[in-house]
Amino acid sequence: MFEPKRLTSAFKWIAPEKRKSRFGPMPPRKAGTRSPWLWLARLADELYLVNESEEVLERVSASPIGWLRIGHEEGVTPLNQPTPCIGYHGVPKCAAVKVAEYDDFYDLDFDLGVSLVIQSQRMGCVELQTPLSKGGVQETVLLWDNGDTGPGVHMNPR
Repeated sequence: MFEPKRLTSAFKWIAPEKRKSRFGPMPPRKAGTRSPWLWLARLADELYLVNESEEVLERVSASPIGWLRIGHEEGVTPLNQPTPCIGYHGVPKCAAVKVAEYDDFYDLDFDLGVSLVIQSQRMGCVELQTPLSKGGVQETVLLWDNGDTGPGVHMNPR
């Protein structure tokens, strides 16, 4: 389990068509018309939920999800640990809260994700689950400003 952590103005969304790779400019692509309201960003081994919505998130709670992949043919083993939950109250716009912590060596054999329960005036109370990713979640848009979820993200009302 990790300590709760809040950051303000630590992350800035850069649209995919404006990003640069380590080799130079990215190939041209059509400009996006949406901007993210809720997205996940990684800073070293820490994963943060970034609130870009127009409102304060009343409550945020996060729990890890995932499984251990054992070889190619043997199958998978679910995480058999009690799922610790971390919570925050009053997350303002442009603030980020730590929702997961990964180990860049030991977590490479795990397919990991995060289950988030978010409550606000506009959204009500919703559960968002990220797609599982080997070694942990990288940058992922959870919810766009038009109400669409990001790729592979599941949203359920609570």
